[in-house]
Amino acid sequence: MKLYKFYPADKPHTIDNILRNQLYFSLPRGFEDPLDSNLCIISCSDIGTAFDLRGQSDTRVTCLTKEQSDYMWQHFGGDGNGFCLEYDDSYLRSKISKDIIEVEYYPEPIIEAKLNNGLSKYVSSGFDKKLGYCLLIAAFQYKRIEFQEEKEFRVLSKREVITGIVPRKIIIGNKVNTALKSDVSNHCSLYKIGCEVRKV
Repeated sequence: MKLYKFYPADKPHTIDNILRNQLYFSLPRGFEDPLDSNLCIISCSDIGTAFDLRGQSDTRVTCLTKEQSDYMWQHFGGDGNGFCLEYDDSYLRSKISKDIIEVEYYPEPIIEAKLNNGLSKYVSSGFDKKLGYCLLIAAFQYKRIEFQEEKEFRVLSKREVITGIVPRKIIIGNKVNTALKSDVSNHCSLYKIGCEVRKV
């Protein structure tokens, strides 16, 4: 399966991330949705009443998508003044983590009833059986339905930056300036990465 990582050209560290073949992992408190990564537990009274991943400062995430859509280019690729990096999911699993989470979208602002589903799914899939880790996965798994166009996948890490992650292809937005296009094109030639320009 192909997964895509978008970068606007005018954001700090975009070019560093691309030219160094690295992925940056953000803290949850930087997410756009203030309710992202929060769970309200109503069916497990012995656990507690809430699980707020934003307080887990050592857990980081990088977000990808399964579609190189106009929506993603407009919202995350600088509306053409940006880049889209294509990866293979099996490559990411081998280089970073086998635990790539596909986000599910629901109308509830904080997920409640889906918790038991999430726990059983990940425990039976051979993840760490400790409840804390299951909650961590569940918190990252769900998102409000307003964001469903993102078709998001998430990779977790304790590290802020992981290097040596070479994409299969880099798609350059047509509004990227000539100098940056040249830098990224040369980088693609050096690492034998596919390269193309997309009109947005």
